[in-house]
Formats: sequence, C-alpha cells, structure tokens
Amino acid sequence: MSKHKNKQQYVQTEPKKAGRGFLSKVIIFVGFISAINAIISLVAGYGTFQTQWAQTEWPATTAQVVEVSQGHDVNQNPTPAEIRYEYQVDGTTYQGTYQEDSTNVAVGLSMPVRYDPDHPEVSTTNMQMDLGFLIQTSLFGVLAIVCLYGPAVYSKRKDRMQHRLPVR
Repeated sequence: MSKHKNKQQYVQTEPKKAGRGFLSKVIIFVGFISAINAIISLVAGYGTFQTQWAQTEWPATTAQVVEVSQGHDVNQNPTPAEIRYEYQVDGTTYQGTYQEDSTNVAVGLSMPVRYDPDHPEVSTTNMQMDLGFLIQTSLFGVLAIVCLYGPAVYSKRKDRMQHRLPVR
C-alpha cells in the first residue's frame, strides 16, 4: 500500500447559483433602512450644526430670568418650563425664551446668552455645539455598510468553500 492513500484529493466544482435566503434579504432590508436613516440624520443634523457653528461666533452677554411658566399636560404631569429672559445690548433691552425640563431655574437667575450682532433681538442660550447627529449618522452608516455588504461577502466565501469537495 502506498503511504499517500489516506490523503484526500480535492476537485474544483462549479459553485451553486442559489438565490439568497430569507435571512439575507432581511439583513439587506435593514441595511437599506439604515442607509436612509443615515442620510436623513446627516441632512437634518447638518442644518442644526451650521446654525450652532455660526452662533459660536456671536458675542456673549449676561441675561436675567424674568419669568418661569411651568405647565402641565392632560394627566397633570409637568411639561418643560418656558423661561423668559432679558438682556441688554448697547443700552437696549431684548427678550428671549427657551424651554427647559429642570425646575432649578428661578426668576432673577443670571445666565449667559449669545446674540446675533446684526440682529440683537435674536439670541440663544445654547453655548455649545451638539455633535450627537454625527454619532447617530456614523452608527447608521456602519450598520448600513455591514448589512448591505455582509451577506454578499458571506455568500462568496460560502461559495468558495462549497466548490472544494473531496474526491470519493
């Protein structure tokens, strides 16, 4: 007997042309939905980002809280408080409002605001930029890539392994 009898020889066969399974179709569908969400998140977030970026250049001043209105919904649960504040620019007093969930805001409290130098009646209490949309867009983008390309990569790898069958 030859000492090479126990080794199996492999033969190249044609890969099967099977359709994608149900799970692959679901994963690809999730990928398309994720891609759409990534695009929507990017478009919506970019507009907010541009506004906040422009506001970082606005001059800052100190405002005084002049009114805090706490409302309630139909179940008597507190809604976000509407806070009205006043600030002065070049001797003229302006007012602004914002909503906050916290009940720690009281009349007379000092707070920083930024105002548009070209239109001092426009102000914001947001003193920092929110980059949450970038995280959300990135997560949806990565999920879309994995879900859209993952089944194709898996299918190709599976096909390569299937057409290497041992000879009988």
